[in-house]
Amino acid sequence: MVPSVKVIGTALVLLCVVIDGVNSMYCDVAVNTDIVIAIHDSASTMQSFWGGIAISPGIANFLRSFVTLFDLSRVRISLVAYGTTVRELTGFTNVSTTLQTALRWRPEFGTARTYDAVRFISNHFRANARPNTAKLAIFVTNRASDNYVATVSESIQLRAEEVAIVGVTYGPSPVRELTMMAGGNSLQVVSTTSDFLLMQQSQRIKRLICYLAQIYRQILARRPTTTTPTTTTTTPAAVVSDIMLVLDHSDSTRRFSGLTASWASALTGFATAFANRLVTTGGTCTVGLTTFSDTATIRQQLTTNTTIFTNTVNMVADNNSIPFGGSNIAAAINLATNELINNGNAGAQKVIYIVVDGSPNDAATLETDAQTTAAAGVTVYAVSLRTLSGLAVTQATLNTIARDPLRTFANRVDSDLVDLTTNLPSGICPNAFSPL
Repeated sequence: MVPSVKVIGTALVLLCVVIDGVNSMYCDVAVNTDIVIAIHDSASTMQSFWGGIAISPGIANFLRSFVTLFDLSRVRISLVAYGTTVRELTGFTNVSTTLQTALRWRPEFGTARTYDAVRFISNHFRANARPNTAKLAIFVTNRASDNYVATVSESIQLRAEEVAIVGVTYGPSPVRELTMMAGGNSLQVVSTTSDFLLMQQSQRIKRLICYLAQIYRQILARRPTTTTPTTTTTTPAAVVSDIMLVLDHSDSTRRFSGLTASWASALTGFATAFANRLVTTGGTCTVGLTTFSDTATIRQQLTTNTTIFTNTVNMVADNNSIPFGGSNIAAAINLATNELINNGNAGAQKVIYIVVDGSPNDAATLETDAQTTAAAGVTVYAVSLRTLSGLAVTQATLNTIARDPLRTFANRVDSDLVDLTTNLPSGICPNAFSPL
């Protein structure tokens, strides 16, 4: 659990009492800060305006004003809209004109898949946040999510990655859900009766952000620092392969025992056996885990600790709140590639090993992202897993993913998928796997 969420407690109560009586309208963040503002644009935010429909003017005015309150020499802001889908309006930027332009987006006016937004933001921070930076996610919404359990579950993971959550809500607002997303801390939720009153809360929200950044600076100051002698060879230099397992979590990987549904045990067994074959390498290889359905999520960053990895696999298998869905293979490959490039070891071979049982949501995007991954120097292996109906992803799709038919393994059924870990190409992890 992120300390910046847990240590606030009484101190934040006292702070709020003090700052509400201070005339100063501004504060400065104490450390470099990356902020994602997630804007809910479901049907509940839609208003008729001059013969058309638009996002509520109160929200629009609040956002345009709010992004001007920060010293952008230290603060970067990213804007995300979410409804039925999640859309990045702009990546992290400190250019005010870019932010103002992004706020002219076309709203979706759909549902409220807040859990997808939380997962997206988690991946966004992993891939793009600066090191030693305070990370905050601000959710601006007037409606509870479509899946409370999934939203709170994903928020727990986000906070565990040292991202503090702030809720900004109005009207018949989901205060309880936002409070749980913020770790049970109601002081990190700002609520008004109308979106037109949000402007009055801008300074309060900013002061809260400044305080969270101050807490993060204190946490950084308490962390031990280590130096490596110039004559010593560091551990990462010994890593020869960084490997991301990418596993299908679509509806077709759901298996039933009576009325109980769960993730295919073959995928859990495959991932666990794969990691256990790395034990003898003494840190020669790292392994991470990405799953995908309608969206893709990094469940475990690259690690040499197979116990941590297998615990993550089991957590995914046991978590019934993680929704099944379609097959966004392209997003999974892109996310795994970013993890390998951004967090992998210098000079190490970059490998993706993907297991999929269905056709991609978007074949054209998959082709583009697979080409980009190959151009980045990442080697991809692809395995097709049969569905319960016996139909599997086509060989042509496997070829698209792997870019080479020799790196594809077709039509593996549940019962023999785990056996594949004893017959992997030796080049993936030297000294760990048997040759073909």
